[in-house]
Amino acid sequence: SIEPYQLGIRPENIDVSGETGLAVEVETIEYLGSDTLFMCRSAEQEIVVSVSGTSDVRVGDRIKLNWKPEHIHLFSLATGQRLEY
Repeated sequence: SIEPYQLGIRPENIDVSGETGLAVEVETIEYLGSDTLFMCRSAEQEIVVSVSGTSDVRVGDRIKLNWKPEHIHLFSLATGQRLEY
């Protein structure tokens, strides 16, 4: 049986895309000099995205996110341990 898990992707491994991907709304933007963080929401889930430099994205914008399968990490909800798959 499969145990309950949480999916994790590092913010720098999430890409802002044009027309396809997970739809999110940008709630907060934090400029960190050479990088910019977008705090986004999709339903009940908060997602943090890190992009190089600055961006034309604004708070309230709806954007699409993508990531490569090899950047997905799964963690046990019971133990917090990373799961191999």
